[in-house]
Amino acid sequence: MRSKNGSKWLRAISDRAAPERLAQAQQKLDEHGAMVLVLSRLVPAGRIPVMLACLLGRMPMRRFAHGDVPACLAWAATYQLIGILGGSLFPEPWQGVVAAVGLTLLISGAPAVWRRLRAGFSR
Repeated sequence: MRSKNGSKWLRAISDRAAPERLAQAQQKLDEHGAMVLVLSRLVPAGRIPVMLACLLGRMPMRRFAHGDVPACLAWAATYQLIGILGGSLFPEPWQGVVAAVGLTLLISGAPAVWRRLRAGFSR
């Protein structure tokens, strides 16, 4: 944030982003902070966009750390489990990876489905 080149890079990205998209990202981070960080670690290609949103939204370092520490632990545990289970359940390593990615996507999508179902029942 405060480095010479890092600040220029961040400003260039911020200038390219639509203000309404930045506001939307900020709102989502405020609503779901730590959960978004944890899920971003588990969803393939999810970490970098979420971390950029945290940076552009100027998320305080303390709040980021409170979400990022469990995210790192969840990531490490998940991939350790993938290795252990994948090696023992599947004859080919790629089969375990496919199963893990599918399961991760299923689990990460569950909260959104739950919210929509709950919203539909409350009408």
